[in-house]
Amino acid sequence: MKSYIALVHKDKQSVYGISFPDFLGCISFAESLEEIQKNSLEVLQLHIKGMLEDGHALPEPTSLDMCQDKTAVAYLLVPVNVKKPV
Repeated sequence: MKSYIALVHKDKQSVYGISFPDFLGCISFAESLEEIQKNSLEVLQLHIKGMLEDGHALPEPTSLDMCQDKTAVAYLLVPVNVKKPV
């Protein structure tokens, strides 16, 4: 199991957004923090599945020390089981 960092973003007049520094283009949006947390696992699993099916190697997770995004309102560690396609 690997855990990847998710960045949670929120402006005053917007919904919550989430992105992953290790996976460009892996994003999701939700109305609440609870929903964005749930979405984070789903979107990451889908993104990883697509990468593996396309034969791409997964990056090693960025450490929290290396992730300094001042626009994020929160960080989440998203644990995901990585299963290579058969």
